[in-house]
Amino acid sequence: MRRNLFLLTVCLLSGLGASSAALADSAPTPEQVLDWQERMARAEKLQAQGKARREEAEAQFASQRTACETRFFVTACVEDARRAMLEQTRAGRSTENTGLALAREIQKEQQVDRERRLAAAQPARAAELAQRAAAVEAAQAQDAQQHQQQVDDKARRAAEGARRKQEAEARVARKQAEHAAALAARKAAAERSGQAAQ
Repeated sequence: MRRNLFLLTVCLLSGLGASSAALADSAPTPEQVLDWQERMARAEKLQAQGKARREEAEAQFASQRTACETRFFVTACVEDARRAMLEQTRAGRSTENTGLALAREIQKEQQVDRERRLAAAQPARAAELAQRAAAVEAAQAQDAQQHQQQVDDKARRAAEGARRKQEAEARVARKQAEHAAALAARKAAAERSGQAAQ
């Protein structure tokens, strides 16, 4: 039973290895991976630039606001600084969003490629699953056969034990009968010798 579980585990693990090997065989080309890496680096750079631009706009607004407090038209100066900050912030967000969109596009391409490879490996995986199911079925059949052999052996040993017990009981009964007969013969001989002596 343990041997069969071990074989079953080996079959399942080899099946997992085969499916991952099938996926590895259809891995993306090095050129495609390089393209994805370059584009992802560009996307990350755009995101970093957009974030830096927004932070710079906020810092510039804070310094201009402080400078505006020394002027005569404070509100107009602050509003001009706020408009300039909003324009820079929007531009920064736009750059950051462009980077995010590019990163999402790359991730989507990678997902499509992964799904394509999985679909291509599907027939091999189906065959592998069928093979594993057959191996499991064979292991279960072997277990059932071993169990039936154990049951048959137990029944055979029980029948043999019952036969030996009957033989032993018959031998004991025969010996008891022989002993009783010998005892009766001695008793009869003793009675005869006792009657003859009288």
